[in-house]
Amino acid sequence: MKEESTMRSSPHQEHRDWLSQLDFYSEELRIFERELQKVIQEHPDLLSIIEHVDEYREILVRKKLHIQDFKARILGHEQQMGNDPEPSGEEESVHRLLKSELSDFQKSMEDLKRSFRRFVAYND
Repeated sequence: MKEESTMRSSPHQEHRDWLSQLDFYSEELRIFERELQKVIQEHPDLLSIIEHVDEYREILVRKKLHIQDFKARILGHEQQMGNDPEPSGEEESVHRLLKSELSDFQKSMEDLKRSFRRFVAYND
């Protein structure tokens, strides 16, 4: 019986972990926005820098929207799971899909961080 309880709490713990990670990414994006502001202040008249800053700003907006979407989906899934005493195959499928999509998002965030840091270091 205890094993069942442990297994059932695992998706709930993953949800909490995912939400914490998404909060961390949100904070990182706010830091990136401040760094972009510094870059633009350093180079207000260089069109190529302005264009790159605008591109990064668009990317950051899209990342924020992805984070909001993930949070809503995770909370919705958590609520759905909380209403059902036994997770259904559909709930498990949704959980696996979220996990896969979040893994892809994490990889894209790491790629963004690498390219963003290069850009800021080069233009600081």
